[in-house]
Amino acid sequence: MGKLKIACLQFNPKLGDLDGNVRRADRILEESQAEALGIGLLVLPEMAFSGYNFPDQQAIKPFLEPTASGLTAEWAKRTAQRLGCWVVAGYPEIDTGEREPELPEIHYEENITPSEIPDDSVMAAGSTSPPSPPDPNIRAYNSALVVAPTPTPRVVGHYRKSHLYYTDYTWARENPAKTPFYTAVHPIASSSSSPDDTPPRQLNVALGICMDMNPYKFEAPYTDYEFGTHCRDSRADIIILPTAWLTLEVEKVFPHGFGIPQDHDEERDTVLEKMVEEVAGEAMEREEVRRKLEVEMQRERRAADWDTVRYWAGRLRPIWDGSEAEGDGEVSGDGEGEEGGERRRAVFVSCNRVGVEGDATYVGSSSVLEVETGRIRGLGSAGKGVEKLLVVEVDV
Repeated sequence: MGKLKIACLQFNPKLGDLDGNVRRADRILEESQAEALGIGLLVLPEMAFSGYNFPDQQAIKPFLEPTASGLTAEWAKRTAQRLGCWVVAGYPEIDTGEREPELPEIHYEENITPSEIPDDSVMAAGSTSPPSPPDPNIRAYNSALVVAPTPTPRVVGHYRKSHLYYTDYTWARENPAKTPFYTAVHPIASSSSSPDDTPPRQLNVALGICMDMNPYKFEAPYTDYEFGTHCRDSRADIIILPTAWLTLEVEKVFPHGFGIPQDHDEERDTVLEKMVEEVAGEAMEREEVRRKLEVEMQRERRAADWDTVRYWAGRLRPIWDGSEAEGDGEVSGDGEGEEGGERRRAVFVSCNRVGVEGDATYVGSSSVLEVETGRIRGLGSAGKGVEKLLVVEVDV
C-alpha cells in the first residue's frame, strides 16, 4: 500500500460573500503552509464559496455557477496546480446547456410543500416564511466537482446531489441520472512520504453530498442505507462527502452558545459578558470568571460533535457490517463478516463547514474514518467550531 495525505478545508463561509470566502479559504491554506504538506487530495464543504442557506431561488440566483466552469472550478484548478493535488468542492450549479437533459419529476408541489416542512427546517433556511417553489425553467443543482492536477488542471468528475434537503428543494433539482450517486476510477498519486517511484493508484472514488447520507427525503426506511450500499457495491476505496451539516439541537451541541465561532471580538464579548453576568458572584472576580469562560469556549470549539461523527459512521453500515442483514446489531471485532464473507475497506472523508447562517448552526467535525469489515477507526476529526485544515495520512 502507498500513503495518501487527505486534507479537509473546514471553514466559515459567509452567505453570498464570494470574494471574502475565497480569501478566507486561501488564508487557511497559507497559514497551514499547505504547499509543504504533500497533500494528495483536498476536500471542501458543500457549496463552499456561496454559503448554503439561501431562502429561495431568487436569493441564490446571482450565485449560481455554470456547469464546472465558474468561480469554484477556477479556484479548484488554480489550487490543484499550486498544491499538486486533487480537489473536490461543492458549488451551486446552473446548467446552461441548450439540450434539455432527461429529468425526473420535480417532487416539490406534489410531495413537499411549505406547509409540510417542519418549522425548524423553515427556520434553518434563514426565513420565517415558507419558501416559494423554484422556477421550472431554471435547471439548477447542488453539485460537486473533481479536479485533477496534471498535466493541466481540469475538471475530471462532476456530481449532482441526489437526496435533497428541505432547503435544496426551494431552488435545486434532484440528480437526473438514472443511477444516483457517483463512482469513478481516478489515478490519485501517493503522498510525498511514499517512495518516489510509487505510481498513482487507480482508486475507486465514491462521491455524495450531505443529505445523500440520509434516507431519501427522510421517508425511505432508515435501513435502506442507499449511499452506503452504493459505496459497498461499487467497491469504493475512498468515499468523499462535502457537506453543510447542521444541528437542530443547538443548545445540546453548543451549551450556552459556547463553541460557535464568532468572527468579531464584539460577538465574542457579548457571549462572554452574558455568561459573566449569570455566573459571577462574590466568590470570584469578574476577570477570573471571564478568563475561565474563555478557556471553556476554546475547549468547546476544538471538540468534535461525536454524535454527528458516529451518525456518519452508522450510515456506512453496509461496508462495516459483514452481513447483508438489516438492523442495528453490534459490530464484531474480529474483522470477519458474520457469514465469513469478503472483507471490505474504505476511507471515508467528510468535509463540513462551521458557523451560523440565520438560524442554521453548523457542527463542523470534519472527519477521516477508516471503515472496514467489523471495525471503524477514526483517523482524525476537526472541532465543531474551528476553521482548520485537517490533514490525515492514510493507507491506500
